[in-house]
Amino acid sequence: TRGRGTTVLRPRIERDFESAYSFTDEMERRGLDPATQLIAARPESAGEAVAAGLELEPGAPTIFVERLRLAAGEPLLLEQVHLPAERFPGLLSANPERESLYDVLAQRFGTRIVRARETLEPVLLRAREARLLDQRPRTPALLIEGIASADDDRPVEFSRTFVRGDRTRYYVERTVY
Repeated sequence: TRGRGTTVLRPRIERDFESAYSFTDEMERRGLDPATQLIAARPESAGEAVAAGLELEPGAPTIFVERLRLAAGEPLLLEQVHLPAERFPGLLSANPERESLYDVLAQRFGTRIVRARETLEPVLLRAREARLLDQRPRTPALLIEGIASADDDRPVEFSRTFVRGDRTRYYVERTVY
């Protein structure tokens, strides 16, 4: 629009959706200083969606961990994770800002994540998520909802991750027969 000035958009960070690299490893490989900010870590009762995803009864105890993931000081992802409390007693004593959650599950609890099923959905950020991601409410974002299973084939993580649409682009590479 005439008279409004020019806005320069920074290039998006491309991420391979099938990559096994953690967020921290991937950002380090790109030279973007990764950081994690703990927003919440508390016991919670499983709602309907969480209970179904983790194969628990509604109201069963879970551990809720919410973290803001940053690259070069800029928020990129807001992760909201539920884990079955019975399987991971004492998990809240871990330091989710400094330790990889999957490493903690493997080393302290002998639970190795081997499979994840994730769905992607475009959403408009609500006020709270927008504020945490340094965006305006109703800004387009990507919601990745997933269920991760351990090597015993039991679901151990229900996650919702809000991804800034202006800074991240995912791709999938596949073989065509």
